Amino acid sequence: MAPDKLTDEVVRKARRLIELSPLIVRAIIEWQTGNWARYFSEFADIKTQLRKTLVEQALVHLPGSADADVRGLLKKIAADELLPVEKALSGGPLKNALPGPLTKDDFEELGRDSLYSWMSHVEYAEGLYRAGALVVACGEIPKNLERFTAEARQCYAFQQYNAVCALCRTMLEIAVRDIAIAYGVIPRDTGKVSHLAARGRKPQGPELSQMIQQITEHSEMRHLRDPVHRVRQSTNAVIHGSRSVSENEALHILKETLSAIHRLYEAHEKAQRRKGR
Repeated sequence: MAPDKLTDEVVRKARRLIELSPLIVRAIIEWQTGNWARYFSEFADIKTQLRKTLVEQALVHLPGSADADVRGLLKKIAADELLPVEKALSGGPLKNALPGPLTKDDFEELGRDSLYSWMSHVEYAEGLYRAGALVVACGEIPKNLERFTAEARQCYAFQQYNAVCALCRTMLEIAVRDIAIAYGVIPRDTGKVSHLAARGRKPQGPELSQMIQQITEHSEMRHLRDPVHRVRQSTNAVIHGSRSVSENEALHILKETLSAIHRLYEAHEKAQRRKGR
């Protein structure tokens, strides 16, 4: 369905839910059992249809004050909150008649339509193959590095290319921070990924660009300054929301990130072996 037609259909259904709410209440008060059953059946069907639509739509754009009530209703449905008429009935004998969650059959239908019409298991495996893997030389893998690397590969396979870039930035920062701690550039208790800190809190320790500068002052790391900075710079626009990336750009950034992290740990491991002699 075209975006405009889809939006019109969503608004029409949402407005019908709003219309049905007082009709349901009135039918209950006046004990119009036939009307109550008919209205509530329609209410449940429309709410289920809207739930399914909102599973498939990341954003529904409804500007203008005229649609404020529709936006409020859709927000509640998307957040799986009870609508006002459902709240009113939830504590009484009619609570079992309230619409339940989506069923396994609903999710089977959504999964078939949303996933398998978009990609196949073969394409997923091909995506993981193209993404490559991270090979590192370090005594102890930093906390979360393997997890973020796995998620970046999965995001590439699932064609979530902006997420790939954001995760690459995180992977790079984990590795750079780990090596900065090993070199004594920052104390060990600041070894958190700064951009994952809670909003409003000042990041601990130096910025990523400063850490890269400091660790590449060491002779064994100097040749990696430009490649590591390139990865940092290539992810800046995406993590700040200034642009999105294509499939090829995401793959290039992912491979450059994996290569940069590999080379950082190889250089650090080599330096540690020299010290141990």
